[in-house]
Amino acid sequence: MNLRKMLKKSERGQALAEYTVLFPPVLLISFMVLIPLSTHANYIFCEMLYALDPSAGQCEQWLNNPVVEEEEPPVPEEDECVVLQEEEGGSQCDQHELCDHLPGLNVGSYTASDDIDAFVIKAGKDYHVFETGLTDDGCYYVEIEGNHVSWERYGHGSECKDVSHEQVWKTPLCP
Repeated sequence: MNLRKMLKKSERGQALAEYTVLFPPVLLISFMVLIPLSTHANYIFCEMLYALDPSAGQCEQWLNNPVVEEEEPPVPEEDECVVLQEEEGGSQCDQHELCDHLPGLNVGSYTASDDIDAFVIKAGKDYHVFETGLTDDGCYYVEIEGNHVSWERYGHGSECKDVSHEQVWKTPLCP
């Protein structure tokens, strides 16, 4: 009886040793089948989910484009800026979608729909350009924070003229 048990145990070990050489080819064949299937796994899963649904074409998006990637919004280049055309006066601002043209006030504040990159005060024949932050040029005090700008003319004399109009630019102005 002991001999019979010993033979059974040795046969199990022998079978395992004989079939061990088959493991690498079986794994290789499995990967060869699974890799092409993986590109259409979303489609296969979708077909399984909607197998009983009479609506046709629900899973076609996965067949044509198996990997759906989110598109990143375009990043504006740093070099994009608007050249201020002083000879056009306020009409350049009126025609540009990223500019708000304001009537001339010596003191005021304004809240824009987007962040403000530049604020222009036209006084007399001169244009005074202010950028984000707090600026005091001796005539005008301007503070730009995000989408809000406030300004005040406090200087007097021939250099500090009354404000004829303001331009709020939501894009950088070229130097």
